[in-house]
Amino acid sequence: MTEFNIESDVLIIKTENKNADLFKYVFEHLIKEGELKIYDCHQSLTADDSTTITGKTILWEGSEENPNQASLTFKTSTEELIDFRIIRTNDEFEKLQFGIISFRDLKDELFIEIGPKGHPNNGLFNRVTSGFLQIGERSVELKMIERGGIYEMDISFTKDSAPSLKNLISIVGGDGKDLDKWLPEALTPFNVSVNKLFTKIDLEDEKRLTYTHCQLEFMDGKSWSLFPQNSAFSELLKVGELWIRLEVDHPLDPAYRFTTVALGGNIILGNPLQPGRIQLEARWPDLAISGQLKKGDTIELAWLLKKIGLPVAGPSTGEQTLRISQLTFCGRAFHGKKIICF
Repeated sequence: MTEFNIESDVLIIKTENKNADLFKYVFEHLIKEGELKIYDCHQSLTADDSTTITGKTILWEGSEENPNQASLTFKTSTEELIDFRIIRTNDEFEKLQFGIISFRDLKDELFIEIGPKGHPNNGLFNRVTSGFLQIGERSVELKMIERGGIYEMDISFTKDSAPSLKNLISIVGGDGKDLDKWLPEALTPFNVSVNKLFTKIDLEDEKRLTYTHCQLEFMDGKSWSLFPQNSAFSELLKVGELWIRLEVDHPLDPAYRFTTVALGGNIILGNPLQPGRIQLEARWPDLAISGQLKKGDTIELAWLLKKIGLPVAGPSTGEQTLRISQLTFCGRAFHGKKIICF
């Protein structure tokens, strides 16, 4: 009879059993009792010499009426522990709602990262909360990691799952009224998408939502000319791949709210067959500005000068060698003087 055999659909591991040291963190930190019990068990074997036992347990604040799910996997031949985890329903977040943000179908998963020879790495539990985040009319899968009582949620959106710009404004404490009036025509809400959202939630904080970080993309990353389409210069200078990054501390509390904004994008300059992209970023409130020529790009300076009608010195055979291959700058705008110093 092996240590992990099931008797009468119940698996019991006691502190005096030979494998009890593999579960010492469970005994010390989770149940603090003399035995680990999993009941209504099912056992399955796989071709890779591992056995998985699944069942129910009252560990981690479960009860006979409302038990949690448990599973453990070990090497069949050596009884070396591979995986141990407990899953329970999370009701805390389903009661929370931040404006248009709500949660559903959340589950907590508590597991020990198993290292070499079946010993837990670092002796720590890992806790992940997964389910669905509802933002307005959009729903997206989420995973939250709990660190010292703070839940961190990091989501990357697809075009189909991203919330609208009005939804986003409500997340950071605004109401989105008259949005269409102050946005340029080319940047209507239909051309703005959210591709990243990161938040921190503290269940002990009265406002719960303590930090929000989101990134917007304009025009699906496309570019547009700064000159009329039928102009001779329409391909000369373009702007594109614009994005905005918002970071807001305590977004739901006006008394402590602090916002940082970064705006970036590319200036596309020169020969359209081989354009140079200057990557720009500006931040507020520190008013820092930086930019660089994208690695591997060049600006064909001779072609550019010739296009705008300026003479290019040197023999015609050498004109194409006149180019910019490296460009970097940074600066800061000074309050009141309305100038930028580099």
